[in-house]
Amino acid sequence: MIVDRGRLALALAGGSALVAATWLVAQVSWQGRLRTLEAEVSLLRRTRQIDVPRLLNDLERLAGPAEERLAYQDLKQRLTALEREYRSTHQALEALRRSRRLEERFTLSAGTPRELLEGKVPLQLDGVEAGGARVGLAGAPANLWRPGDFRDLNFGGGRYRLTLEAIPGAGGQAAFRLDALLDPPATP
Repeated sequence: MIVDRGRLALALAGGSALVAATWLVAQVSWQGRLRTLEAEVSLLRRTRQIDVPRLLNDLERLAGPAEERLAYQDLKQRLTALEREYRSTHQALEALRRSRRLEERFTLSAGTPRELLEGKVPLQLDGVEAGGARVGLAGAPANLWRPGDFRDLNFGGGRYRLTLEAIPGAGGQAAFRLDALLDPPATP
């Protein structure tokens, strides 16, 4: 069998190139691993003096006061907001007090009528339900009122507000409040 020397030389050259490339890749890989190991050894040498358990204890000791300081700052901001809200609520309450005068407070039982404003405005409590009361006012059909609901009334040139204040207990009663609405004071 006769082998062409040119092809044989080409095959040998290709094999040599493949072996050389494999060797080069292996060298680069080992050099990268060696650099990584050298960096880790260097880091370990630099941090050899660090007492890790003591460092963790120190960090925990510092984290507690920092967390408390952050909680304190948060509470301080909330206190400022609550003080602002209190002032505005207090001012609104004072304005409300200046604009109303209590005429009467009364409790009405279900099925019992009552006359308001010198007997001119009839009020009827038809029944008490979960979360509300069925109230008929001035001859109108009964509607469901919830605590805090109110109706404004005009009578004899005056303005009044009838409010359902509460539904005390399960006794079929409702507590009402009648206020005279005063004209707001003139602003200068």
